Amino acid sequence: MAHLVTAARKTRLCAVTCLADCLFPHKFDIPVKAAKELCGFTEVTSMYKMPSLALKRGLSLKECCAIATSCSIKENDDVKCTLLTDFMYLSDKESSAEVSSVALCHRPELTPVNLTDSWGRGQC
Repeated sequence: MAHLVTAARKTRLCAVTCLADCLFPHKFDIPVKAAKELCGFTEVTSMYKMPSLALKRGLSLKECCAIATSCSIKENDDVKCTLLTDFMYLSDKESSAEVSSVALCHRPELTPVNLTDSWGRGQC
């Protein structure tokens, strides 16, 4: 997640000192843009160089948001809890369109390996 924060800083859309700075609904586009940059998203082809990393970043961001929401509940900070809940809602609804769906649609083709041929010839 440190790479995501570093990439978010480079967007220069707002001051980011830590991940918590990105977990607000009005800043939702910052971690999305940072994740796209980290994963090698190309606007022209709408493809990722590393689609699995895009999915992992999205899941990690949701986990961090859930942790921050739990902390705000424990601190009895209703305003922060509402903001984090709204961010999570955006993440659930929009990031699937912004990051995850594109990553899922453009997974590289894998060539199946027939292990029984290798085993039978003593190559393993």
